[in-house]
Amino acid sequence: MQPDKDRGPLSLFRPLLGVFFSLGAIKITQMVLPLLAFPWLARILDMRTFGILMYFSILPSIVETVLNWGFTLGAVRDVAFARGGQKRQAAILGAVITAKLVLAGLCLLGALLLLPVIPYAGEYPGVYMLAILYGVARGFRPLWFYQGIGLGMRHLALWDVLTNLISLGLIVVIIDRPERWPWYFALNFGCKGLAYGCLIGELGRSWPFRLNLKRAWRILRKTRTLFANSLTNMAHAQTSKLVLGYFLLPAEMGIYLAADKIIKAVAEASEPVTQTVYPEVCALRHGDAKTAGQMLFWSCTVTVGLMLLAALALWATAPWLIPLAMGARYAEAIPILNIMVAALPITGMNMVLGPQILVANGHERPYFLASVFVAAASVPLAMLLPFLFGLMGAACLNIVLALLFFAALSFCIKKYCPGSVSLGRQGDKA
Repeated sequence: MQPDKDRGPLSLFRPLLGVFFSLGAIKITQMVLPLLAFPWLARILDMRTFGILMYFSILPSIVETVLNWGFTLGAVRDVAFARGGQKRQAAILGAVITAKLVLAGLCLLGALLLLPVIPYAGEYPGVYMLAILYGVARGFRPLWFYQGIGLGMRHLALWDVLTNLISLGLIVVIIDRPERWPWYFALNFGCKGLAYGCLIGELGRSWPFRLNLKRAWRILRKTRTLFANSLTNMAHAQTSKLVLGYFLLPAEMGIYLAADKIIKAVAEASEPVTQTVYPEVCALRHGDAKTAGQMLFWSCTVTVGLMLLAALALWATAPWLIPLAMGARYAEAIPILNIMVAALPITGMNMVLGPQILVANGHERPYFLASVFVAAASVPLAMLLPFLFGLMGAACLNIVLALLFFAALSFCIKKYCPGSVSLGRQGDKA
């Protein structure tokens, strides 16, 4: 894959640097500040309680995925296409907010119905529901709208950084005894809910919108394939971890999820590249396909390169990083982390192949089918690997799933948009 030699990465991305750095600031605070809380909590709590807290920390991500539906790709694309049409953008904003309110109600109802089934939820029902509410608050983050309009990213970044700093400070001050560990989810819920509520209120003043169930239903139907893809991604990224709870002891879950949190945080560090490039690639596909191809090439190069460097850095620093971050009791997490870093470069490639090639070219269904293939394999693998190999088998789960997803995406790209494999040829055709 060779880009046009007349256009380098700096000339392509210079107009987008402000957006990229704002998204990067958001991601860094999301990545670093929660990790700073875990060393404190690991020292305050016993290993069983810490493991249960880490297990419940899966739930907000699941709820957030449901509330995000297919909006992180579909609504971003719609708002980007409607740039210059404020009334149309306001209508999309109102439809998405209405849809999220409906989805939040369904999540709360579903959480109550599943309370007797989820491990440890019956033992700590209040903490369980606080974790669900934290996920609801995260689901209302209006990042998708700011991405689509291409404005206000610095403002959003400032709010996100401040709320993360405030929640971290409150966690350290308030959770000074083991029995106060439920405050972890309560504080995060309060900070995020207040911040995102204020941001949506500000957007409503500039883009006046009305809640509309009919439009909400329409946009839910329009983006249902992307939501189905999100569900399947959640299945092999989150539900499989819930299954591990039936095969690993609480202390082992704490070790596994602590290492997984580090891996996930590093993998998400590449998201600002995708979040910056995706709206532009979608818009340029209908006009300047040559520039879109060049953006895609450099996005792939930067994303995979960053993930490879991050994997090497984590592997080299794991022997002192884990004791420093978690304490000497969690030394068993060092070999677990060393295994899991192998998934990072593969995950980085998958983040480009799926949204920026398949979805940007209108091939949402093949992207969904690739995710279904991996999701179908994730649950039995989450049962088999720890059953056969214990904690080491669980550590290999992310690598196996990332490889399966890469194979499925590569097959879909070769079948449905083979021209995207050669960005140079794609640019020449434009």
